[in-house]
Amino acid sequence: MVGNHVFGRSICSYKDYLFVLGFLGNGISTATVSSVAKKPYDIAWGNSAEPGATPTTFRSLSTNDAGSVQKTFGALVHGLEWNDTLYIYQDHAVIAVRYIGGNNVFSFDVINDVDGLLAPNCIVNTAQGQVFFSSSREIKIHQGGQAQSISKGVMSEWIRNNIDSTYYARSFLSYNPKTEEVEIHIPTTGNSTCNKVLLLSYSGDGWKWGERTESGVTCGTFGMLPTNIATDNRALIGTNSPTIGLIDSGTTYFGASFTTSVERTGLNLDDSDAWKTLHQSRPIVDASSAITASVYHGSSPTQDGTVTYGSAITYTHNTTKRCDWFANSGPYMAWKMTTTAAEAIKWRSVDLFFNVDGTD
Repeated sequence: MVGNHVFGRSICSYKDYLFVLGFLGNGISTATVSSVAKKPYDIAWGNSAEPGATPTTFRSLSTNDAGSVQKTFGALVHGLEWNDTLYIYQDHAVIAVRYIGGNNVFSFDVINDVDGLLAPNCIVNTAQGQVFFSSSREIKIHQGGQAQSISKGVMSEWIRNNIDSTYYARSFLSYNPKTEEVEIHIPTTGNSTCNKVLLLSYSGDGWKWGERTESGVTCGTFGMLPTNIATDNRALIGTNSPTIGLIDSGTTYFGASFTTSVERTGLNLDDSDAWKTLHQSRPIVDASSAITASVYHGSSPTQDGTVTYGSAITYTHNTTKRCDWFANSGPYMAWKMTTTAAEAIKWRSVDLFFNVDGTD
């Protein structure tokens, strides 16, 4: 824009227009912006611009198609185009913006007035629809109508219980077109930057979940790198070091090996009164003969209570026949296997051997 700067909470593009959400107004400079009252409900768009250019003004005149509106379903957060429609998110609403031309230029229709967006950059487009991290701490999807929860139930509860209450707005979503996975990056309790990634993928019978850990992550995206490095979209991630690195290349995370784990907890074998001592397990896995893993035996006082594990038992595939360790007694048993091997391992099942010690 020629002359003064443009100030607002978020900027998004749609067709030949640039939208500013939380637009502070015209005639504001860097010297005066700190004294201007915030306008969290104001949406403004500049006059149409040629591809690659920026609008020359956000001031609505009879000679241009710039304009503004106000929407009051909470503060404006961010917007993203999907299927020829711009979806603008507020704290408690989703607005569909469509180009209609004429004096009004755009139509604004509220498609959801209950739930909005948790934070900027918490929206991605997928083949199934637009996925977003809602202000109610759920992962939702819409296709231009009412949004549906993908994470309803246990996953939504886990997110609400584990996302940091101070730094939750540093969460963000990214979409990996190679793996067709939505990546939900969040800071868990006690973390000021993202340290947990929930992986969401769609198959013919519904959505599937996975996870991985990370450290100090502040942003992430997917894009094209120079052809001498890669010829397709690659995942890039930024940390507070500051460092930028590839996350879909190699077998380490900034030099550290990934830890893969499988865990079963709350095992009572239909008898929650009897105390049991897990003392031996026999993992049944498909893996390379070179893979080693750590196996843990544990117990908990309640089905969803804190698990107490014993020391690690080293398991080497095709060598170790059984894992021996007496866990603490308890009404609920637990078993876990972890590995940092940079090869695939498939856990089929596990045989557990235990003693019944008595009842409460």
